[in-house]
Amino acid sequence: MTDATGTHDSLKQENAILKMKVGKLTRELSKQLADNVNYIHALREKEKNIREATYSNSMLLIAGKMLQERYRVIAENIDEIVTINDLRGTYIYVNQRAADFYGLKIREMIGKSIFDIMGQEAGEKYKEDIFRPVTVENRDATTFSIFSRGGMTVHIQSKSHPIHDELGEVIGVLNIMHDLTKDRKKSEYHAIEQSINLITSFSGGLEHTIQDIFLKLCQADCIFGGGLYLFKEEKNLLELICHYNLADSFVTKVRAYHRDSHQFQIVARGVPQYDIFTDLPDVMQAEITITGRKTVAVIPLNHEEKIVGCLNFILNDPEHVTGEDRLFLETVAWRIARIISLHDSQSKLSKTVAELNETISDLKIKQQILIQKSKMESLGELSAGMAHEINQPLVIISLSIENIMQKMSVGPKVLPTAYLQRKFESMLLNVSRIQQIIDNMRIFAHDQSSIIFEKVSISELLSKTMEMVAVQFRAEGIKIIVDSVDGKAHVIGNIFKLEQVLLNLLSNSRYAVNEKFSKSANGAFQKQIEIRAARKGNHLHLEVTDNGIGIMEEHIEKLFTPFFTTKMEGTGTGLGLPIVYGIVKEMNGDIRVTSKIDEYTTVRITLPAV
Repeated sequence: MTDATGTHDSLKQENAILKMKVGKLTRELSKQLADNVNYIHALREKEKNIREATYSNSMLLIAGKMLQERYRVIAENIDEIVTINDLRGTYIYVNQRAADFYGLKIREMIGKSIFDIMGQEAGEKYKEDIFRPVTVENRDATTFSIFSRGGMTVHIQSKSHPIHDELGEVIGVLNIMHDLTKDRKKSEYHAIEQSINLITSFSGGLEHTIQDIFLKLCQADCIFGGGLYLFKEEKNLLELICHYNLADSFVTKVRAYHRDSHQFQIVARGVPQYDIFTDLPDVMQAEITITGRKTVAVIPLNHEEKIVGCLNFILNDPEHVTGEDRLFLETVAWRIARIISLHDSQSKLSKTVAELNETISDLKIKQQILIQKSKMESLGELSAGMAHEINQPLVIISLSIENIMQKMSVGPKVLPTAYLQRKFESMLLNVSRIQQIIDNMRIFAHDQSSIIFEKVSISELLSKTMEMVAVQFRAEGIKIIVDSVDGKAHVIGNIFKLEQVLLNLLSNSRYAVNEKFSKSANGAFQKQIEIRAARKGNHLHLEVTDNGIGIMEEHIEKLFTPFFTTKMEGTGTGLGLPIVYGIVKEMNGDIRVTSKIDEYTTVRITLPAV
């Protein structure tokens, strides 16, 4: 019994010790478990932070892949606003254009949120319209927005695209924004330039024309007001021609700038000047300040290194006067300068044309005088032959009258009727001959400038001309050969002017053969002139050839130059052939000369045949 009791106590004691050990172990395990749980929680938190941090690292890696050297160069040089945001809206990448657009530096944007850069209102709009569709719905988003920046309305188009990791999960947003304001400005400037290009007439005068252009120019948004000045040389100053949106008190102070004024000196430099507010006199600064602007530009109107005027503008805002604005203003200024130069050229041309017309009128009068003089010279040369031609029928008439009177004096007998009729017919025939000679001379000497062109028979032309020269040429031993001419050969011209042409050519040939005869050793030289006329196709060729002294080759091209002559001094004026040339050209013809010294000279006239 005692042994059983002892055994029970011993087991009880061991059980208590065992419980104590189990409790201690349980407490230790619980503590270790708690430590492990805390460790796991800490590990999970750390893992979460690492995972979130890897978003940015992943974004940087992807941005690096996207913006390899060739893409980075493109992104940095295109005229687009390029940014990349992570899933928290933090800027991971911005190009220089984006930094300029927001008025910041690149380092000032990296790591900032959309709310830091855009502000709360614009940030919320971006989050709703772009961030949510791209990151949550995993699709592209396009938006248009209009807002005011620095007093200027800005138009923006945004295109945003999701950026995916290697597993296809969205990890960021690529934003490409286009500033539509510049495109709208281009359209505006293009429209203004087109309307200016339509102003091409000077019907209202130069000042009215450039006023129209100036007012069109002032429609540009960058211009608040201004004036257009022209340089007046006679007054030695720049004078205001027109202005836009300027107060009367201001216009009174800037109506003109003298050569010694500061404003004139700015223009005289010939280079467009922007933001010269502080260079202006205080009184002008005060007037401009009233408008609420302080940006003044002066653009010289410069053409071919000559200042013809200038454009003075008060601009809306210096920050918004872009290179494109300047190009537009200076292009229109150049156009105005060109128009002023063109107007001056037209004025000078009109004056020159008026003077030229007056000179031409004087020349026409002098030409007619020269033509008449040439005719008189020809008539003078023909006078001896004409006197002989007239004297011969006069002698016949005189002898017939004397014969009748002698028979009547013998006695009172009646003279036979047949005898008297024969004598009277002879006298009438010679009177007609004298009348015809005088008529030819009178018509030839008459001014034919008002006679119109008509159909002329070449056969009749040669016949009438021969009637005037035949006697004289025979008296001088000159043989004239006239080839038979078809009676149907006609040209359009004036028979009296053509007679003058032919007489001039015959006169020159007469001189040439007489000169050669005077130089011949034994006087056996036969002086000869040949006239030929022939139709070939639609033209008629009239040739006069002599066997006289000929013309040197270097003189042929000068024959139709006024006052050039190959004749001895005192025997020629050098006007005959120039007049012949003028008449032939007037009849749409042509004239050519060929010659060989001491052998021949041929003048060929070609006229349209009918």
